[in-house]
Amino acid sequence: MKRLLLVLATAAAATGTGACGAGELVVQAQLAQQDDAEAAAVPLKDLEIRLFPFDRDQLFDSLAKAFDRPEPSVPDSLVRLQDEITRAQEEWQVAESRWNAVRDSLKQLVDQMKGLSRADAQYVLRFRAFQELEPQEQQSKSRMDAAFGRFTELQSRYNQASEEVRLRRAQWADEAFAPVDSVIAVRLEALDKQIHTDTTDAQGIARVPVDPGEWWVVSRYELPYQELYWNVRVDVGRGDPTQVPLTRENALVRPKL
Repeated sequence: MKRLLLVLATAAAATGTGACGAGELVVQAQLAQQDDAEAAAVPLKDLEIRLFPFDRDQLFDSLAKAFDRPEPSVPDSLVRLQDEITRAQEEWQVAESRWNAVRDSLKQLVDQMKGLSRADAQYVLRFRAFQELEPQEQQSKSRMDAAFGRFTELQSRYNQASEEVRLRRAQWADEAFAPVDSVIAVRLEALDKQIHTDTTDAQGIARVPVDPGEWWVVSRYELPYQELYWNVRVDVGRGDPTQVPLTRENALVRPKL
């Protein structure tokens, strides 16, 4: 392991220590709304941003390769189950919207019939419409309940299966990456730099003063069943701020266990 630390430190030194001076990195994190291409992108507020003066992923890859066994993989069956859950959730939401629409129509008819005489022609028309809609409401509710039942059953299966995989991967990571703090300390000392941490504001923007040179912007954002991960390399110079967008397009999409 001492030899590995020396190799990693040498690699860090080879990237060079940038000349000191005023530099600023402006990170803007936002996600386009997938269901509405014309809508404005949603800023990711309170997103933790970390700036590394070296490639963090390369460091972890080196430690993983040096370990005596490979990382447990995420089974394809689990990924397929995630897709099933997404489809089941969409079906449930569509069914729920349909049930709500029919139920609102029934309520509207009831409100319109209030105060009308049963002999009134308008009352008769609305009562007939109510009788036609009532079975649709019952059918819509049955479909919604069935869709919700399938969604929750798939979620339960996924939670159980993913927990087993997550525990195996976490145990492997604890062992494989045990020396990571020492490796990072060696790299930082060789570069004479530090890791910067900040959080985006309400507009999804973080402004971080850093020394000019090579930096990696690292962050992650959790979706319902996935995680967006960023490790973006950028060259920071003096003068004008260096802009770095974090979007779905330049993120690595990873399964969330």
